Amino acid sequence: MKTAQRKLQRYEDKKDQSANTPKSKTDKLIKQSGLIPETVPEIRKKLLFGECLASEITVAKCAQESKSKLKEVVHRVASGRIIKKYRLKQLLEKKTTLNRRKSMLSKSVTAERKRRLENLQKHVNEEVEQFLNRDSKQR
Repeated sequence: MKTAQRKLQRYEDKKDQSANTPKSKTDKLIKQSGLIPETVPEIRKKLLFGECLASEITVAKCAQESKSKLKEVVHRVASGRIIKKYRLKQLLEKKTTLNRRKSMLSKSVTAERKRRLENLQKHVNEEVEQFLNRDSKQR
């Protein structure tokens, strides 16, 4: 009896693991909601689109794991004002493994330099220069 239970458990685990493709995830979600996938083609298409998009974002992020500038581009494209407006940041993180706290509101694909940091550096450089010039005049 225990052997049969283990076999059944392994079979169910294997069945759950087979639902890794976007199409099977979509069909499983529709069936769990009590619908038949063939009767709701538009909903199925939109769900499939969302699953495919989430998979593509995950693959793109994993491909850029070591290159932080390119990974930032993936964050910029995937997250933004619309995701924040509809409160989907947590779902985005769950589906794509993107960090929701690193979401970028700017949609510029190229990385922008932080202007505040530049202004601070300029200010500090000017202050140091003034201090050194003042010190040389006093001597």
